[in-house]
Amino acid sequence: MDIVKEKEKFISLLRLTYNARKTNGAGILDDGNFERIHIGQQILFKYGFDGRDFWEIICPALKEEGYLKSFHDPFFSFTIQTSLEKDSQYMDLKKKRSELDMSLPSSYSLAKSLSGKSEEEFMNSIVLPGDEKRRIKYIEGQIKEVDKNLENIENYRKKNFYHEFIVNAVIIDKKIPTVELNDNKRKCHITEIDGSYFLNDKPLDIRNNRAQYIRIFKITHSLSPDGGEILYKSIIDSYYHVHKKKLNKEKILRALTGDNANLFEYLPMLRRSDKKLFEPVRDGKNVIYNNKAS
Repeated sequence: MDIVKEKEKFISLLRLTYNARKTNGAGILDDGNFERIHIGQQILFKYGFDGRDFWEIICPALKEEGYLKSFHDPFFSFTIQTSLEKDSQYMDLKKKRSELDMSLPSSYSLAKSLSGKSEEEFMNSIVLPGDEKRRIKYIEGQIKEVDKNLENIENYRKKNFYHEFIVNAVIIDKKIPTVELNDNKRKCHITEIDGSYFLNDKPLDIRNNRAQYIRIFKITHSLSPDGGEILYKSIIDSYYHVHKKKLNKEKILRALTGDNANLFEYLPMLRRSDKKLFEPVRDGKNVIYNNKAS
C-alpha cells in the first residue's frame, strides 16, 4: 500500500465531503475550526477505504498531521448492531419473531432442527392432526415474512451506515489535492456523499428535500447506488421504514419515469437524451435505474 497516496486520496474525499456540507449551509463546531462530517460505508468501500489499514494506519496518520481531530472506527465504537437496537420497528419485529418461535410446539421445533430436511419435506413427513398442521404452516409463513422484513432493515442499515469524522475545516479547505479521487471500482452518473447528491461531480440543486419525488429518488438510489433493476416492493418497504408513510407503484412511476416525471420537472439537469434515467420493466415488478456511466 502506498501510504502517502492513500492519505492524499482520502484527504480529497474529506475535502469533497466538507465542500458539500458548506453548500448545504453546515456550520463549524463550537470547539474552533473543527466540523463533524459523515461518510457512508458504501462511499468508503467505493473508493477502497474499507480495510483495517485504513482505520489503523491512514486515519491515525491524518489525525497526527492535524487533518482529523477524531474518527469513529466501526470495529471499536458505534456499530451497525447498535443502530439496529435503537430502531423500534426492528426491535418490534425481533420480539414478534421470538413470540412466533415460542408459539410452535417445542417437540416440533426440535425434530425439525434435527431432521436435516427442508421445511416442505419435513411437514410432509410428520403426522399431525389437520388443524395443528395448518396452524404450524401459518406460523411458519409468519416467521418467513418477519425474517424477510428483518433482512430488509439490516441490509438498509448496512448500505446507509455512516462513519463520523471530525475534520479541521481550515486545513481541509485550504488543502490543494495532489491525488485525484478516482473510483476505480465503478463509475456512476449520480453519486451521494454525506447526504448531498452529485451528477458527474456537479452538485444537484435539491431545494426541497421533503418533496415526495425527492424522497422516492433518494430511497431508490440508496437501494442500488450503482444502478440496475430494483423491485417496486423494495422501494415501498424502504420508504415506509424511513418515512412511516405508505407508497405505491403508481407514485413511484410518476416520480421517476417518463418525460413528464416529477424528478425531471424540478431537476431538469437529470434529463438525459441517450437513455432514460429510470425505466419500468415490462414484468411490472421492477424499475431499471440507469446510473452506470458508459
